Amino acid sequence: MPNQITKLQNTISYEYRVCCFIDILGFKQHISNLVDSNNMLNQKAIQNLYNALEILDELGRDARFTNAGFEFSQFSDCIVISFNYENGSNLMFILLLFLHAQSELVQHGFLIRGGISIGRLHHSQQFVFGEALVRAYELESKFAKFPRIILDKEVIDVCKEFGDHNATEEEIYLNQLILKDDDGYSYLNYFESAIREFDEPYDILTYIKNIRNNFLNRFELLSLSDPIYEKLNWLNLKVKALEKIISIKE
Repeated sequence: MPNQITKLQNTISYEYRVCCFIDILGFKQHISNLVDSNNMLNQKAIQNLYNALEILDELGRDARFTNAGFEFSQFSDCIVISFNYENGSNLMFILLLFLHAQSELVQHGFLIRGGISIGRLHHSQQFVFGEALVRAYELESKFAKFPRIILDKEVIDVCKEFGDHNATEEEIYLNQLILKDDDGYSYLNYFESAIREFDEPYDILTYIKNIRNNFLNRFELLSLSDPIYEKLNWLNLKVKALEKIISIKE
Protein backbone atom coordinates (compact mmCIF):
# COMPACT_ATOMS: atom_id res chain seq x y z
CA MET A 1 0.00 0.00 0.00
CA PRO A 2 2.74 2.57 0.82
CA ASN A 3 4.34 1.85 -2.57
CA GLN A 4 1.03 2.56 -4.32
CA ILE A 5 0.67 5.89 -2.48
CA THR A 6 4.25 6.84 -3.41
CA LYS A 7 3.54 6.00 -7.05
CA LEU A 8 0.44 8.23 -7.05
CA GLN A 9 2.35 11.06 -5.43
CA ASN A 10 4.98 10.83 -8.15
CA THR A 11 2.47 10.96 -11.00
CA ILE A 12 0.05 13.67 -9.81
CA SER A 13 1.43 17.06 -10.72
CA TYR A 14 1.15 20.13 -8.48
CA GLU A 15 3.32 22.77 -10.11
CA TYR A 16 3.55 26.52 -10.61
CA ARG A 17 1.24 27.55 -13.43
CA VAL A 18 -0.59 30.59 -14.71
CA CYS A 19 -4.31 30.16 -14.05
CA CYS A 20 -7.18 32.08 -15.65
CA PHE A 21 -10.69 31.89 -14.16
CA ILE A 22 -13.42 33.36 -16.36
CA ASP A 23 -17.13 33.88 -15.63
CA ILE A 24 -19.82 34.67 -18.22
CA LEU A 25 -21.89 37.44 -16.65
CA GLY A 26 -25.67 37.20 -16.72
CA PHE A 27 -25.57 33.54 -17.70
CA LYS A 28 -28.80 32.78 -15.84
CA GLN A 29 -30.64 35.40 -17.90
CA HIS A 30 -29.15 34.04 -21.11
CA ILE A 31 -30.51 30.61 -20.16
CA SER A 32 -33.93 32.07 -19.38
CA ASN A 33 -34.03 33.66 -22.83
CA LEU A 34 -33.75 30.27 -24.53
CA VAL A 35 -37.48 29.76 -24.00
CA ASP A 36 -40.11 32.50 -24.39
CA SER A 37 -43.14 33.22 -22.18
CA ASN A 38 -45.19 30.70 -24.19
CA ASN A 39 -42.61 27.97 -23.55
CA MET A 40 -41.52 28.09 -27.19
CA LEU A 41 -37.87 27.67 -28.11
CA ASN A 42 -36.06 30.89 -28.99
CA GLN A 43 -33.81 29.61 -31.76
CA LYS A 44 -31.99 32.91 -32.15
CA ALA A 45 -31.05 32.98 -28.45
CA ILE A 46 -30.04 29.32 -28.55
CA GLN A 47 -27.80 29.90 -31.56
CA ASN A 48 -26.30 33.01 -29.98
CA LEU A 49 -25.43 31.18 -26.76
CA TYR A 50 -24.02 28.27 -28.73
CA ASN A 51 -21.83 30.68 -30.74
CA ALA A 52 -20.57 32.29 -27.53
CA LEU A 53 -19.59 28.93 -26.06
CA GLU A 54 -17.88 28.05 -29.34
CA ILE A 55 -15.75 31.19 -28.97
CA LEU A 56 -14.64 30.01 -25.53
CA ASP A 57 -14.08 26.48 -26.80
CA GLU A 58 -11.96 27.83 -29.64
CA LEU A 59 -9.94 29.79 -27.09
CA GLY A 60 -9.09 26.52 -25.35
CA ARG A 61 -8.28 24.73 -28.61
CA ASP A 62 -5.98 27.53 -29.75
CA ALA A 63 -4.18 27.54 -26.41
CA ARG A 64 -3.72 23.76 -26.31
CA PHE A 65 -2.51 23.70 -29.92
CA THR A 66 0.16 26.28 -29.18
CA ASN A 67 1.76 24.55 -26.21
CA ALA A 68 1.33 21.08 -24.69
CA GLY A 69 1.38 22.67 -21.25
CA PHE A 70 -2.01 24.33 -21.76
CA GLU A 71 -5.09 22.88 -20.06
CA PHE A 72 -8.70 23.97 -20.57
CA SER A 73 -11.82 23.20 -18.52
CA GLN A 74 -15.37 24.50 -18.82
CA PHE A 75 -18.28 24.03 -16.45
CA SER A 76 -21.55 25.90 -16.85
CA ASP A 77 -20.74 29.60 -17.20
CA CYS A 78 -17.11 29.31 -16.07
CA ILE A 79 -13.89 28.35 -17.78
CA VAL A 80 -10.43 27.67 -16.38
CA ILE A 81 -7.29 27.81 -18.49
CA SER A 82 -3.83 27.14 -17.12
CA PHE A 83 -0.37 26.82 -18.64
CA ASN A 84 3.34 26.77 -17.96
CA TYR A 85 5.26 30.01 -18.24
CA GLU A 86 8.84 29.01 -18.98
CA ASN A 87 8.34 30.95 -22.19
CA GLY A 88 6.88 34.39 -21.59
CA SER A 89 5.68 34.63 -25.18
CA ASN A 90 3.15 31.91 -24.32
CA LEU A 91 1.71 34.19 -21.67
CA MET A 92 1.56 37.11 -24.09
CA PHE A 93 -0.21 34.87 -26.59
CA ILE A 94 -2.85 33.77 -24.07
CA LEU A 95 -3.49 37.40 -23.10
CA LEU A 96 -4.10 38.17 -26.77
CA LEU A 97 -6.46 35.18 -27.00
CA PHE A 98 -8.51 36.53 -24.13
CA LEU A 99 -8.59 39.97 -25.70
CA HIS A 100 -9.87 38.52 -28.96
CA ALA A 101 -12.42 36.38 -27.13
CA GLN A 102 -13.70 39.38 -25.16
CA SER A 103 -13.97 41.44 -28.34
CA GLU A 104 -15.99 38.71 -30.06
CA LEU A 105 -18.20 37.94 -27.08
CA VAL A 106 -19.13 41.54 -26.40
CA GLN A 107 -20.33 41.83 -29.99
CA HIS A 108 -22.49 38.72 -29.48
CA GLY A 109 -24.07 40.25 -26.37
CA PHE A 110 -21.95 38.49 -23.73
CA LEU A 111 -19.79 40.11 -21.06
CA ILE A 112 -17.10 38.18 -19.20
CA ARG A 113 -15.23 38.85 -15.99
CA GLY A 114 -12.13 37.10 -14.77
CA GLY A 115 -8.88 36.87 -12.88
CA ILE A 116 -5.42 35.66 -13.88
CA SER A 117 -2.92 34.50 -11.26
CA ILE A 118 0.22 32.41 -10.74
CA GLY A 119 0.65 29.66 -8.18
CA ARG A 120 0.71 25.92 -7.59
CA LEU A 121 -1.95 24.04 -9.49
CA HIS A 122 -3.02 20.61 -10.64
CA HIS A 123 -4.93 20.78 -13.90
CA SER A 124 -5.77 17.71 -15.93
CA GLN A 125 -8.70 16.60 -18.07
CA GLN A 126 -10.27 15.15 -14.91
CA PHE A 127 -9.53 17.68 -12.16
CA VAL A 128 -8.35 21.18 -11.45
CA PHE A 129 -7.35 22.35 -7.96
CA GLY A 130 -4.75 24.46 -6.19
CA GLU A 131 -3.80 27.84 -4.82
CA ALA A 132 -3.61 29.43 -8.30
CA LEU A 133 -7.26 28.53 -8.95
CA VAL A 134 -8.32 29.86 -5.55
CA ARG A 135 -6.53 33.16 -6.20
CA ALA A 136 -7.83 33.50 -9.77
CA TYR A 137 -11.37 32.84 -8.54
CA GLU A 138 -10.88 35.36 -5.75
CA LEU A 139 -9.73 38.00 -8.23
CA GLU A 140 -12.79 37.36 -10.39
CA SER A 141 -15.42 37.12 -7.67
CA LYS A 142 -14.19 39.75 -5.19
CA PHE A 143 -12.13 42.32 -7.05
CA ALA A 144 -12.89 42.34 -10.78
CA LYS A 145 -16.45 43.64 -10.15
CA PHE A 146 -16.88 44.91 -13.71
CA PRO A 147 -16.80 43.12 -17.09
CA ARG A 148 -13.02 42.93 -17.16
CA ILE A 149 -10.24 40.37 -16.66
CA ILE A 150 -7.79 41.55 -14.00
CA LEU A 151 -4.23 40.34 -13.52
CA ASP A 152 -2.10 39.75 -10.47
CA LYS A 153 1.11 41.81 -10.50
CA GLU A 154 3.11 38.56 -10.66
CA VAL A 155 1.57 37.79 -14.05
CA ILE A 156 2.80 41.08 -15.49
CA ASP A 157 6.24 40.50 -13.98
CA VAL A 158 6.43 37.06 -15.63
CA CYS A 159 5.63 38.61 -19.01
CA LYS A 160 8.57 40.97 -18.60
CA GLU A 161 10.97 38.35 -17.23
CA PHE A 162 10.26 35.43 -19.54
CA GLY A 163 9.32 37.28 -22.72
CA ASP A 164 11.16 37.15 -26.04
CA HIS A 165 12.45 40.74 -25.64
CA ASN A 166 14.07 42.72 -22.86
CA ALA A 167 11.98 43.93 -19.92
CA THR A 168 11.60 47.46 -21.28
CA GLU A 169 10.32 46.25 -24.66
CA GLU A 170 7.96 43.79 -23.00
CA GLU A 171 6.61 46.57 -20.77
CA ILE A 172 5.90 48.78 -23.79
CA TYR A 173 4.01 45.95 -25.46
CA LEU A 174 2.18 45.09 -22.25
CA ASN A 175 1.05 48.69 -21.88
CA GLN A 176 -0.72 48.31 -25.21
CA LEU A 177 -2.66 45.29 -23.93
CA ILE A 178 -3.13 46.08 -20.25
CA LEU A 179 -4.50 49.18 -18.55
CA LYS A 180 -4.45 50.09 -14.86
CA ASP A 181 -7.97 50.99 -13.76
CA ASP A 182 -9.02 53.69 -11.29
CA ASP A 183 -9.05 51.16 -8.43
CA GLY A 184 -5.44 50.14 -9.12
CA TYR A 185 -6.16 46.77 -10.74
CA SER A 186 -4.64 46.04 -14.13
CA TYR A 187 -7.02 44.57 -16.69
CA LEU A 188 -6.96 43.38 -20.29
CA ASN A 189 -7.87 46.46 -22.27
CA TYR A 190 -10.37 45.31 -24.87
CA PHE A 191 -11.27 48.91 -25.69
CA GLU A 192 -8.22 50.86 -26.89
CA SER A 193 -6.55 47.59 -27.94
CA ALA A 194 -9.37 47.09 -30.42
CA ILE A 195 -8.09 50.08 -32.41
CA ARG A 196 -4.89 48.20 -33.19
CA GLU A 197 -6.54 44.81 -33.69
CA PHE A 198 -9.10 45.82 -36.32
CA ASP A 199 -7.91 46.07 -39.92
CA GLU A 200 -10.17 48.91 -41.07
CA PRO A 201 -11.18 52.16 -39.28
CA TYR A 202 -14.88 51.46 -39.76
CA ASP A 203 -14.48 48.15 -37.90
CA ILE A 204 -13.87 49.96 -34.61
CA LEU A 205 -16.98 52.08 -35.20
CA THR A 206 -19.00 48.91 -35.77
CA TYR A 207 -17.46 47.46 -32.63
CA ILE A 208 -18.60 50.43 -30.55
CA LYS A 209 -22.04 50.37 -32.14
CA ASN A 210 -22.46 46.69 -31.29
CA ILE A 211 -21.49 47.29 -27.66
CA ARG A 212 -23.98 50.13 -27.34
CA ASN A 213 -26.75 48.15 -29.03
CA ASN A 214 -26.14 45.07 -26.91
CA PHE A 215 -25.74 46.70 -23.49
CA LEU A 216 -26.13 50.47 -23.34
CA ASN A 217 -29.25 51.41 -25.31
CA ARG A 218 -31.37 51.52 -22.16
CA PHE A 219 -28.58 52.33 -19.72
CA GLU A 220 -29.84 55.86 -19.03
CA LEU A 221 -33.15 54.38 -17.83
CA LEU A 222 -31.53 52.26 -15.12
CA SER A 223 -31.75 53.34 -11.50
CA LEU A 224 -28.63 53.54 -9.35
CA SER A 225 -29.97 50.66 -7.25
CA ASP A 226 -30.27 48.31 -10.24
CA PRO A 227 -27.92 45.30 -9.75
CA ILE A 228 -26.36 45.78 -13.18
CA TYR A 229 -26.00 49.56 -13.03
CA GLU A 230 -22.43 49.56 -11.67
CA LYS A 231 -21.19 47.12 -14.33
CA LEU A 232 -22.85 48.94 -17.21
CA ASN A 233 -21.77 52.34 -15.92
CA TRP A 234 -18.17 51.12 -16.00
CA LEU A 235 -18.69 49.81 -19.53
CA ASN A 236 -20.32 53.06 -20.63
CA LEU A 237 -17.39 55.14 -19.32
CA LYS A 238 -14.87 52.94 -21.14
CA VAL A 239 -16.80 53.19 -24.40
CA LYS A 240 -17.00 56.97 -24.08
CA ALA A 241 -13.24 57.13 -23.48
CA LEU A 242 -12.68 54.99 -26.59
CA GLU A 243 -14.94 57.28 -28.64
CA LYS A 244 -12.95 60.28 -27.44
CA ILE A 245 -9.67 58.69 -28.52
CA ILE A 246 -11.09 57.94 -31.96
CA SER A 247 -12.39 61.50 -32.39
CA ILE A 248 -8.95 62.91 -31.48
CA LYS A 249 -7.23 60.64 -33.99
CA GLU A 250 -9.65 61.68 -36.70
